[in-house]
Amino acid sequence: MPAHLTIAGPWPPAVVLPLGELAEEARGLHGTRFELGKVGSLGGALCLFPTDDAALLAGREGILRAVGVPDLLDDDWRLHLTLRRDGAVPIGAEKDLQSLERALPVACVVRELTIAELDGYGRLNLQPLQ
Repeated sequence: MPAHLTIAGPWPPAVVLPLGELAEEARGLHGTRFELGKVGSLGGALCLFPTDDAALLAGREGILRAVGVPDLLDDDWRLHLTLRRDGAVPIGAEKDLQSLERALPVACVVRELTIAELDGYGRLNLQPLQ
């Protein structure tokens, strides 16, 4: 999976996603500006977090309304960009992490929303919303 910011999902496998409505929500989020300004952890993953996620959370609410079913995220979840899944900083990488922290905040713009689905064989299919 390429670097990404999860806004909503996952949903239970039986949910049929309303692609037309989600494409409309994607158009509404296109061009949204935000900054990644904090380094931290979430569920054992090393992540970057937005300094102000209000606009992205408003987009999330629109996505949840469009789908009509809550996603399967727990109460600890926040918008984030995952850097490392195991949450550990490799030996010798502390300087890289410190350099990253000094480079923050990073200005970002929403350019594309993509639906990521696992097929019956565990393969990841990425479908950009047009």
